[in-house]
Amino acid sequence: MKVFEYMKSRIPGRTQLLLSKIRWSPDLPDRAILPIWAGGKVQFWTARSTIGAIPKFLSSGRKSNFVYNINEATGWAVLCEGPLDALSCPNGIAIFGKHPSDTQLKLIISKFHTIYIALDGDAIKERQNLIKVLSPYLKVKEVEFGKDEDPCSTGYDAVFTRLRKAGLQIINKEERTISQL
Repeated sequence: MKVFEYMKSRIPGRTQLLLSKIRWSPDLPDRAILPIWAGGKVQFWTARSTIGAIPKFLSSGRKSNFVYNINEATGWAVLCEGPLDALSCPNGIAIFGKHPSDTQLKLIISKFHTIYIALDGDAIKERQNLIKVLSPYLKVKEVEFGKDEDPCSTGYDAVFTRLRKAGLQIINKEERTISQL
């Protein structure tokens, strides 16, 4: 399937994860569908173009009401801009952009004790603002990326290295088992 091959090329080495997270529909043949589940039902979905179509993302509703992958992460999370970035990180979550809504911030604060902020490298001001906003409520760590980098383009192994630098201890990288220092 063309969509799955595209996703494997974007997030190499994560085949099992992609099989469990990505959906496809004949109604959106050139898009990878990334659903958000709650209570056994899809509450929201975003569909990413795999052929460079505009808009890059189509969504089923107000994305500002949701945090991608929030139900999968526990205790701590790696906060990213987009779902593909989140899938490139252990315990990755995504806010669908650089600026979280109040609803997204409340969801994050209520769910986690530690956040590793891993916004794209060009989001320096937004990263600093998130640190300022979240610090009164959570332990916040910064994961740095170069100007033209993001978690997805950097790759899973490089993300692990940067998370280690930010203070996360990797116990068994092959099994993707992680604990916080």
